[in-house]
Amino acid sequence: MDVLCNRNASIRRSRIRLVMGLCLAVFATLLLLLLEAHYRQYAPKGYFQSWSSETMIQTVSIEDLRDAPLQSLWYLNIQPPLFDTLRAILAQVWKSADSMAMLLKVDQSLYVLWALVYGAIVFVIYWWLSELTNLAFAAVSTLFFCAHPAMIFYSTLLDTTILSAFLILIFYYFLWRIKKARPVSAIGFAVIFLLMYFTRSIFQWQWLLILALVLLLLKFPKRKLITFLAITGVVIGLYTAKQVSLFDLSSTSAFSGLNLCHSIGCEGVNEAYEKASLQLQQQAVPAGLPNALTRVNKIDGGINLNNKYFLAVNKSLQAQYRAQLLSMLHSPRQLLQNYSINLKVYLAPSSHYISDNLIVDRLPWRAVYDFIFSAPVLPLLLILAFIFWLFQAHKNEFWRNLGFCLPAAAIIFLCVFADRGENMRFKFFIEPILFIFIASQAYAAGKKLLGSIKKRRSV
Repeated sequence: MDVLCNRNASIRRSRIRLVMGLCLAVFATLLLLLLEAHYRQYAPKGYFQSWSSETMIQTVSIEDLRDAPLQSLWYLNIQPPLFDTLRAILAQVWKSADSMAMLLKVDQSLYVLWALVYGAIVFVIYWWLSELTNLAFAAVSTLFFCAHPAMIFYSTLLDTTILSAFLILIFYYFLWRIKKARPVSAIGFAVIFLLMYFTRSIFQWQWLLILALVLLLLKFPKRKLITFLAITGVVIGLYTAKQVSLFDLSSTSAFSGLNLCHSIGCEGVNEAYEKASLQLQQQAVPAGLPNALTRVNKIDGGINLNNKYFLAVNKSLQAQYRAQLLSMLHSPRQLLQNYSINLKVYLAPSSHYISDNLIVDRLPWRAVYDFIFSAPVLPLLLILAFIFWLFQAHKNEFWRNLGFCLPAAAIIFLCVFADRGENMRFKFFIEPILFIFIASQAYAAGKKLLGSIKKRRSV
């Protein structure tokens, strides 16, 4: 009878969790859409920041995605293809000869899609926290995070930051379940990682080596590990082969030279692209190649950096980075100074991105959140949470814990050491995970403190 009662109570709790999670997600999504509707009066061009999706240097022209979607995606070299795939689908939905009007409709659809992703992040944060704490604490904590200015900022920015944060959050929730020896589908886990690979350029084929080690440390069943590596290995291998064959490029992005040069303060990096842009505009357009590789300007007047001409610029910058890095290795102090600048930018408030935002700039609570989610407060909270977690961790779970931390460490490493300038945006990729960690440890510490107080009183 007791077993049956416990089972019924567990089913009831699971239903309450699901309903509360869905309610929070729907509430958050609707609230964001209402905010957008209210502030749209301040956006005469229909944008909450000064950039359209066409303005982003990592995208190809909406006209190419309208006229030759499959060909344009096949010849994409400046970024992983998922974002432009979404734009291509929306360009077919809103297909029109008026390119600017079509672009606005595509971008307005992206705002709605990002609002749904925002709601999905809210659901996963609540769902995960409700497993680590209790339902009430999870709900209040989730509501606190959904008001985070950076959450609203990147949900109204037309790039893949919010989508990346969502995928990384799901990925880490799966890792946590594997760590706890709970069932996780190898196919589902592979799909999540492939979505990350096709969304963000920090995930390259080398991650398969990292994840093989991580999953071994987490004691993922060998059959499932082989399935995961087989699926991801084949897909990533085929895509890498395509990139090498078409562009002599082993990654999903032709911006690695630019990013790496920025990371150690190389001089003349931006000038290299400006000079190449001027030379490109003076050249005749090559015949027989797809527009995505030959177009000079996108419809907003910006340079099409997917033009094959810029592949040589990337190679020259990669060579410049290698030469300067080797030179700096002889003076480690100079190299450390460069990376300390990157770290300082990384630990800045995530909402302090280089673009204004009509909604976030008017939030009365922005200063409070920016103070909490930046240095020195955020690192201090993380250190305290980590110390408490360390004391609670079982010694026989050292290797599992190490495997669980490795992907986050790799993401932070890449976001600090592989670029400079947008590092605070990169921090948001894992901010939901960091928040869940801090909140769950605060709950556990509070529960332990209350328990010890009650124990003392009873004595």
